[in-house]
Amino acid sequence: MAHATLYRIRKKLFKYLARIVPTNGQRIWCLRRCGYEIGSAVYIGDSFIVTDTLEYRGGLVIGDEVAIAPRVTVIAVSGPTDNSRLIALVGAKSGPVRIESDCWIGAGVIILPGVTIHECSIVGAGAVVTADIPPFSIAVGVPARVIGNVNDRSPANHSPI
Repeated sequence: MAHATLYRIRKKLFKYLARIVPTNGQRIWCLRRCGYEIGSAVYIGDSFIVTDTLEYRGGLVIGDEVAIAPRVTVIAVSGPTDNSRLIALVGAKSGPVRIESDCWIGAGVIILPGVTIHECSIVGAGAVVTADIPPFSIAVGVPARVIGNVNDRSPANHSPI
């Protein structure tokens, strides 16, 4: 019991610190202490938020060479409060969020539970990702929808962000 309590306290502290520390390396260090898997050569912008329960483990996996712009929110667990009548009616949704290698996530993106953003994909600023994004895709909007493929465009046209 004491071990579980210490884990919850540690996770809450490091999630908070990850949002406010000034450098990318410090953010990644803090997020790894929360139990999230983060690959190599990853950039995570300021004000990165991960929402999950303090007991939930494995809620976020980020591959290698991923670039995440500022103010991105990853939601691994979502639902009404435990004492709400709504929980009995609609339940809660949870599932790990996976961002595979070589992805670019634009500023202000929100990623919902259970979503995988597959390799070499771009998600445009402000998008709300409610479903998996296929490999090599460009997705934008609310909800996010695929508007193109990175292989079909010249490098100058890759930036919906």
